[in-house]
Amino acid sequence: MIVNTLEVNKEALADIQSLMLDEQGRILPVPFKEINKFSQNDISAFCVQQAIYQVPTIELLQWLESEIPDKSTTIEIGAGNGCVGRNLGIRMYDNFHQDNEMMQFYYATIGQPTVKYGSDVIRMNGNKAVNILHPETVIACWVTQKFQKGDDIKKVKIGSNMYGVNELDFIGKIRKYIHVGNTATHHDKRILSKVWFREYKFPWLISRSMSREKNVIHVFKCHK
Repeated sequence: MIVNTLEVNKEALADIQSLMLDEQGRILPVPFKEINKFSQNDISAFCVQQAIYQVPTIELLQWLESEIPDKSTTIEIGAGNGCVGRNLGIRMYDNFHQDNEMMQFYYATIGQPTVKYGSDVIRMNGNKAVNILHPETVIACWVTQKFQKGDDIKKVKIGSNMYGVNELDFIGKIRKYIHVGNTATHHDKRILSKVWFREYKFPWLISRSMSREKNVIHVFKCHK
């Protein structure tokens, strides 16, 4: 069986499902030492099957919590299934763009499931959430930047689309923007060349990317 060109080990996939899915099919946080028993190929196949991009290891959640000065002034955008924000105890927002008819058709043509949005995730795009809620800290995992008018469509990388977030609009509106992603996908984010940031890489950073060494966290200082 092939999922997104990844050969699937059915036994390993069933074991990961038992480890990371609750009775309602929601994604559960997992200790790094447990998920690391599986090959990256099997982890990536599970992520494709469940339409998730970032594996919520316990270590990631603990690290993010250490970076949050005040949960009441922190939100997650592009929250998707809600596993990260739910377990951090912060408000979660997403534009639910994979629910629209065009995106449903696109993902069907490439044979991939779409995101299973959490019932506790609020339908609102990231920029609107920032403008309305005025958070101090914003967390995002694998958020795509917005394709802007004037961009050369032939040169736009996988990290941009019309449903993405204008991260540059965060400048002067929030204090800290934490983005968890992968440099293979997110290296061309505009915010990387406009805002001072710290970069972190950890062994417990696991995503659907087969290039685990490129998984990264960027912490942007967005206040003036």
